[in-house]
Amino acid sequence: IFLKDRCILLDRIIMHGIKLLTIFFGQLLLCIIFVTSDLLSSIQCLDRGFSPDNLLCSNCHDLKQFKLNELENTCQECCTHTDNAEDKTIKYHRAILTLCTCKFGRYPQIEAFIKSKRLQRFPTFSFKHVVGAEPILHLYNDKDEEIQSLGIEKWDTDTLTAFLEENLHV
Repeated sequence: IFLKDRCILLDRIIMHGIKLLTIFFGQLLLCIIFVTSDLLSSIQCLDRGFSPDNLLCSNCHDLKQFKLNELENTCQECCTHTDNAEDKTIKYHRAILTLCTCKFGRYPQIEAFIKSKRLQRFPTFSFKHVVGAEPILHLYNDKDEEIQSLGIEKWDTDTLTAFLEENLHV
């Protein structure tokens, strides 16, 4: 009986060791994939000061004009790519920005855009007050069908202007 118990114990130790090795190598593989990945995670981007949900790659090139060239690579790893040929052919025919005017204090850049003369450059852009609404940019095609909505809470005046210049028919 003593020998049999030792064999059972040895089998359990070996099986437990195999499970631990499997877990270890699985974690090691995940670490290798994570470290060699070209793109950063959302948390890594936020730690570096970039908001990947609202960052367009076309804005990363603007860092050069502020002598922030060293940030461009990180910006490119965190941004939303809109540079492919398919996206460049999409031009929206109309845009409506919905926002509750009671929230202008939370979004002074958007308020400044709405009250500025920049709006004259975009005749197919309009602002609509919606009670309780966060800032959302609704984009429409030539058949007046809404094809995309973008949350623009973190956009500034220049970002909104650049987006409309690049993507809105005038």
